[in-house]
Amino acid sequence: ALVNLLLPDSSNRNLCVEIIDASEGDEISEAIEHLTTFSFLPGKKVVILKNASLFSPGIDIGATLTKIQDCYEKKDMKAAARMFCSILSARKLILDDVNPPGVFEQLGIDPGSYPDITCLDPVAEHCITGGLCRNIGQNRAQGIAGVIEKGFAPGHYLIISEDSVDRRTSIFKNIKSAGMAIDCSVPAGDRKAEREAQRRILSGLCMERLGQAGKRMDSMAFNHCLELTGYNIHIFMANIDKLIDYTGNRPIITGKDVDEALTRSRK
Repeated sequence: ALVNLLLPDSSNRNLCVEIIDASEGDEISEAIEHLTTFSFLPGKKVVILKNASLFSPGIDIGATLTKIQDCYEKKDMKAAARMFCSILSARKLILDDVNPPGVFEQLGIDPGSYPDITCLDPVAEHCITGGLCRNIGQNRAQGIAGVIEKGFAPGHYLIISEDSVDRRTSIFKNIKSAGMAIDCSVPAGDRKAEREAQRRILSGLCMERLGQAGKRMDSMAFNHCLELTGYNIHIFMANIDKLIDYTGNRPIITGKDVDEALTRSRK
């Protein structure tokens, strides 16, 4: 919605948007370069920075390890890598400080306290092999804060998307002072009202994405997809994209498609 507002002309929208997913190893310097370099095309340019972990100076290690394990079991290695790097940042380590096996000990965490966490070594190996999250933690925040202070090239805009935000951090205050902070979070919790709110948000996002692809999904297929993937927005929408690709030219996504495509992806 924000991109559509900034770039109402859909004919060249894709050419005017740069999406940088920091969990995939893209450096903050790349985002800064796009923001400070004049575009070859006339008009506005939008840089979307995702999963940069700018706002979390402190984390709950136990909860984060559980989330990493959950993402690993769902084969969502991007999310697992992102959270693993948040632990590195919290421990004031860099990726070069870990070398599987024995990542628990290298992080200074007692493995006996987390007997159900079996994924750290393979997730760390995934990060090392892919060169992921090399530039993490406070250096990222400082880089973004610096470019905000100096200013972007004319007509350039930055959208930052994060799973969680600590409003006490200086980078959040800098961003709010220079621009706008919008709370787009999905309500957490398992109570009926919270689940209904989560469902409404995911349903709206799903319908928008399917509409862009010229597809539809019946309520049974949507419910089955939600059952398999849970209420995490990134995982859910990634699976919607899988279904769009899986169904090819067919306009309707069925429960059978969900079962075949997403069950296969979880094996």
